[in-house]
Amino acid sequence: MKKKTILISSILLLLIGGIYSCKPGPEYSVPEILNLNEGWSFQMEGDTDRLPAGVPGCVHTDLLAN
Repeated sequence: MKKKTILISSILLLLIGGIYSCKPGPEYSVPEILNLNEGWSFQMEGDTDRLPAGVPGCVHTDLLAN
């Protein structure tokens, strides 16, 4: 009988402690969606001219296209 009382008391303490330890989280805003498929460019080191780049792709195909 004593073991049942201790077990029930322990369970109740865990439940009550769990309820009071739950705090509401911060409010989250809607994530911003970034379009990464356009607007890419590359340039030769030391040069100021930028050439358009395609994504997906690599510098070799971009050089051939330009």
